[in-house]
Order: sequence, then C-alpha cells, then structure tokens
Amino acid sequence: MDIKIFLDESEMPRRWYNVAADLPAVPPPLVSQAVKCGLATPMALPQLESYGAALLWARTEGFVVAPESSHAIAAAIREANKAKEEGKEKVILLNVSGHGLMDLAGYSKFLNGELTDYSLPQEEIDKAEKELDGLPKIG
Repeated sequence: MDIKIFLDESEMPRRWYNVAADLPAVPPPLVSQAVKCGLATPMALPQLESYGAALLWARTEGFVVAPESSHAIAAAIREANKAKEEGKEKVILLNVSGHGLMDLAGYSKFLNGELTDYSLPQEEIDKAEKELDGLPKIG
C-alpha cells in the first residue's frame, strides 16, 4: 500500500527551518546522557543481521532504509522476539533516520553474499578512545 499525504497551499511551510542553527549552544548529547542515566543500553549488531532486518522491513513496509537505521530495526526485532519468548507484551520504539537509496550498492553486495560481519579489534577501540581523553566530559 502506497500512502501519500497531500497538503493544500495553506498547509505548506512558507520556508524550511533548521532549529539547530538558532540554538544558543550546541545541543547536549542526549543519547549519551540517556545511556549514562540508565535509560538506554547501547548495542552493537552484526552487519549481516542488520541488512537482513532491513530487507524484512523493505518487504513489509515498502521502502528501503539507510544502513544506519537497519541496526535499530535488527535490535527491535531482537527485542520483539525476546518479548514473544517471555510471553510479555512490549512497546518497542525505534528511529528510522532515512531512506537507503544512496546505499543500494551495499544492499546489492549483501544480496550477492559479498559482505561479511566485522568486529573492530579491541586495540583499535582503545586507540580511538584515547583520542577522547582531553575532551570535556558530561557532568
């Protein structure tokens, strides 16, 4: 089903507006703060699982998502399966940040079996984290 929303002339924005440009300071890192407060838990998901979840999304929802969003979809599927196994009813919220039309080459590689899962070695993570040492910390 293809859903289209039409706006008449009175409903069209007179100009597009970027709120972030007028903020007095850089917005706080809300996701990091949510993790720090225990409201969210970061997850790292394998690339192949994420692309598979994105294809399921495309087949059921009718559009291709950006690979970044595919990780959120894979995590939501994990949470839904876990809730089903536990016999619990859950509300699962996820953010789909964009379409994947610029990433069709990645989808093609996935479908052709040319992608593999890759975990960044711990020494590379440690090296990257060291570069953050001198930066301000969230209170």
